[in-house]
Amino acid sequence: MPDWGRRLGLPVSVAVVRPLALPIARTCRRDVAESPLERYIAKLRPGGARTVSVRTLLVEDSASARAILKRRLEAIGCQIVAMAANSATALELVRKLRPQLVTLDLIMPETGSLHAKELFRMIRKEMPEVAVIVISAQSKASQRADFMREGAIEFFQKPFFDFDTLAEKLSAIFPDIKPPSRIPHRRI
Repeated sequence: MPDWGRRLGLPVSVAVVRPLALPIARTCRRDVAESPLERYIAKLRPGGARTVSVRTLLVEDSASARAILKRRLEAIGCQIVAMAANSATALELVRKLRPQLVTLDLIMPETGSLHAKELFRMIRKEMPEVAVIVISAQSKASQRADFMREGAIEFFQKPFFDFDTLAEKLSAIFPDIKPPSRIPHRRI
C-alpha cells in the first residue's frame, strides 16, 4: 500500500479544511443577530460580533441627573461613551461616536438655534438605527405621542420614572442589556 497520506498529510489537510473552515464558522456562530434591528446593528460592528455593552450618549444639562443616569445605565450593561450638556455638543458627539443609544433631555439651555426636538429629528433622519430615549420634566401627553410617533423608543417623565421599565425596554432591543430581574439592587 502506498504511503501518500503520511508525506502529504499536513499540506493536504490544510488545503482541504481551510476552504471549509470559514463557512462552518459562520454557521456555528453563537452571536448571530435575530431581529432586523440586531442584524442591522451587527453589520455596523467590526466582524459583526456583539459588543459587551451598548454604546450610549447621555444628553442632559443637569450634572446630578447625568450622574444618576450614568450609574443606572452602566449597571444594566451600557457603556457611556460621552455626555453632553447641550444639543449642539450632542449633535457633534452623535456624528463622531455613532452611539447605539441616546438619552435626550428636552429642557436644556439653548445653544444657537438647535433645540432638543430638532436634535431628536436630526438623529432620527441621519442615523435611524440609533435608539433614542426622551427624558423630560414636561409631561404633555401630546408631546409624548409626537416623540413616540417620530421614533423614540420611550418617553419618561422626570424626576421619577420606573427604571425597570426602561431596562425591560432596552433588553428587548439590545440583547447585552440585563433584564430588570437581573439588575443588582442596593439596600439603603
